[in-house]
Amino acid sequence: MEKREEKEILKMRDKGIEFTKQLFLDNGYQIKEETKKYRTARIDPDLVVEKNNKIYVVEVKRSELDTGKIIGISNILEEYTKGTNYIPVLVLFSRRSPYIKERVLALSNINVIDISNLLYLVSKNEKMKNKLINLLSYSTENIIEKKLDFDIDLKQYQESKDYDYGYLEKLEDIIPGPQNFKQYEEFCVSVLKYLFNDTLSLWEEQEKSNDDLFRFDLICKIKSNIISEFFNTLENYFSSRYIIFEFKNYTEEITQKEIFTTEKYLYKTALRTVAIILTRKGVDKNGMKAIKGILRETGKLMIVLDDNDIKQMIYSKEHNEDYFEILVNKLDKMLISLEK
Repeated sequence: MEKREEKEILKMRDKGIEFTKQLFLDNGYQIKEETKKYRTARIDPDLVVEKNNKIYVVEVKRSELDTGKIIGISNILEEYTKGTNYIPVLVLFSRRSPYIKERVLALSNINVIDISNLLYLVSKNEKMKNKLINLLSYSTENIIEKKLDFDIDLKQYQESKDYDYGYLEKLEDIIPGPQNFKQYEEFCVSVLKYLFNDTLSLWEEQEKSNDDLFRFDLICKIKSNIISEFFNTLENYFSSRYIIFEFKNYTEEITQKEIFTTEKYLYKTALRTVAIILTRKGVDKNGMKAIKGILRETGKLMIVLDDNDIKQMIYSKEHNEDYFEILVNKLDKMLISLEK
């Protein structure tokens, strides 16, 4: 395994532990920071928590481990807690965790919290729900929320309507121009997470090219198991698992210069052939010609979203309307009008 891949897996694991830790803290549990006394040659618990004189030993699994490995972990956890007053808890974030949970419970006597339970606990609280969804590498659109089915004091978060994003107002407050680029960039990342938290993952910002001459602003990975027509089209017909985002807080329309610069970041062999450019005023006529020429000759796709597009998507999202329709319409219009 490459060091970068191993580092990414550890990063994902740590985020899962932190989310689980927050879940217990919010329900009044005490976190045992000193866990050496709970370690053995076979197990090193991710979390040890206590409430009402009950001690819970918690293992957290974020990655998509196969069923056999999870069953092995659950057996070790059960054996470790047998004959003690410790209560074993296994927390599973993977998409297949409801199925794996059934297998685990059929073969061991431990407590399992799966993704359907986690979604139930945060379903009414927008802040915690978005925090959970941003952790996942897959879409939760087809997962049914379920109550916990064992005796543990974890309550559903109270309904929260005070998580005010205020994106329309924030966009209006940012004055176009280079002096406010950082402010615009932070806004773009925030609003993209708001719009695409259940369809995109990774969210790696400010990647430089190998020669350090160019850099794109953000790269995201398309989540697995999504329903969205737009992102399915990108993956299946443009062979793109990753999307480059560029942010241009310009006072005027962007030109073919910016289009050709963005093209340099797109590579079919890297599974990234799509870029979405957010810019205040849109793209001029020559820039659009460049976009169509690049698409026709290389198969690389670039879509430009101006302020009006972003405002419409925010409005549609806030009113539970189909905000992906804007992207679908832009793609349809481009493909239909593509000349030879």
